[in-house]
Amino acid sequence: MGDNVYLKSFIGIVVVGLLVLGAVVLNQYKQEIVISNLSLSQNKTKKKDYYSRFVESSVISNIGGQNILKLEMAIPYENSEQRRDLKRKMRKIKDDFLVHVEQRKMEEWVQQRDFAAIRNEYLKIINQHTDKPIKNLYFKSFNLY
Repeated sequence: MGDNVYLKSFIGIVVVGLLVLGAVVLNQYKQEIVISNLSLSQNKTKKKDYYSRFVESSVISNIGGQNILKLEMAIPYENSEQRRDLKRKMRKIKDDFLVHVEQRKMEEWVQQRDFAAIRNEYLKIINQHTDKPIKNLYFKSFNLY
């Protein structure tokens, strides 16, 4: 019976030792992952710099009697002056888009998924208000509720 206690103690000590060794190895691996996460976050910063060259805009509108359309767009700008101009006039641009686009026409575009027509109409209204024309805009999301 005494040998059995010593054997169980020895096995317990070996198991604890292996757990400690495993924890040390995992901790070392975790540190390696953190280093690679740092390099990934630097890449994200570079992407953020690229995407920061856009003015974001969102428009929410009633479509038909029951549906609500939410558009989120990114409008690229060329320089800080154009960015300031877009930001300053964005409220008027959104208002004009909501007022001047007929609800029937918008409902038709949404049903046909004619994103190009919606994009072109929004660009036309943007360019009526801005000093320097905007050549493109990108949809970030298009949600119909």
